[in-house]
Amino acid sequence: MLAIRSSEEESTEIEEMDTSEPNWCWFYLAECGVWHMFEIDPSAACSVTSAQIEQCYSRNQRGVMEFYTAKFICDNLALPVPCHWERINTDEPYQLIQLGRDTYEFKEVARLYERTMDHPIKSIQRIQNLDLWEFFCRKKTQLRKVKRTLDIEERMLFHGTGHSNIQAICTFNFDWRLTGSHGDVYGKGSYFARDAKYSSKFCHTTGKHNTTLQRHGLAPPIFASEPPYKTMFLARVLVGEYTVGHPMYCRPPSKDASFTNFYDSCVDDMANPKIYVIFDSNQIYPEYLVEFY
Repeated sequence: MLAIRSSEEESTEIEEMDTSEPNWCWFYLAECGVWHMFEIDPSAACSVTSAQIEQCYSRNQRGVMEFYTAKFICDNLALPVPCHWERINTDEPYQLIQLGRDTYEFKEVARLYERTMDHPIKSIQRIQNLDLWEFFCRKKTQLRKVKRTLDIEERMLFHGTGHSNIQAICTFNFDWRLTGSHGDVYGKGSYFARDAKYSSKFCHTTGKHNTTLQRHGLAPPIFASEPPYKTMFLARVLVGEYTVGHPMYCRPPSKDASFTNFYDSCVDDMANPKIYVIFDSNQIYPEYLVEFY
C-alpha cells in the first residue's frame, strides 16, 4: 500500500507505509489455570517456539503441529513431585504459583478457608519447594516404618503470621523460635488450626510495601491505592497420633514411658481438636499462601 503526499511546491512524494504483520504470541494453559507464553527460543523444556507456531498457523489454521515437551522426573521414585506442580525451577529455593479462580485447586482451598471466614480472598498461591517436599515425604515414610502402618493421619491446617515471616517459612519451613509462640499453652512447637478464623487472629494487615518478597522478585508491588490485606498459610501436616499438650512439652510425650514410642503431635482437645502443635518441621509442608482482605 502506498501513500501519496503533496508538498507545497505541488510535487509528490511516494512514501511506503509499514504494512508488516504484528508479532503474535502463543500461550498455553497450565493445569493450575494460568496462561504461559511459549518460549522465544527452543529449549529442553519445549521444542517449539511461539514464532514457529504462528508460522504453522498462518499456513494452515486447521493443521496439526507436532512437538515435544520435557517433564520433571524425580530420580527417587519414593518421592514423587505432585502432578499439578508446574514450571519447576531447581535454581530457586521455592516458587509461588498464582492459582486461577476457576481451577479446582483454588476452589478447594477457598472451600476450606470459607468454612469459618467470610473475608474476601485476594489471591491463592501454591508454594513449590522441592527440598521441603522431599523432607516431608521422607518423614512420612519414616513414620510408616516406625509405626508399621501406612495410615499416618494427615491434615490441611491453617497458620496465621506476619508478612515479615513469609519468605523464611517458604524457604526454610515453620520454626516456632522465629515465627513466635501462641503462649506455649500446649507445648513449644509450631501451632496450626483447623479453622481459618482462629488463625486469622495472628495475621497482620499490610497497607505498605511487601518489600521482603518484592526484593526477591516473588511478589508484585503493592500500590498505595490497594486495600490492606492479610496472609495466612494452609499447610499439609502429618499430625499422626496425638495427645493433649502441656506448656512444658518440647516434644510429644512417650506413649508407654519408653524412649522409642512417642506421640507425633499435641492438641488442645482429644474429642474435638481445633489446635495442633507440631515439634518436628519435617512433618509440615507449607502448601498455600492465602491473601485476604
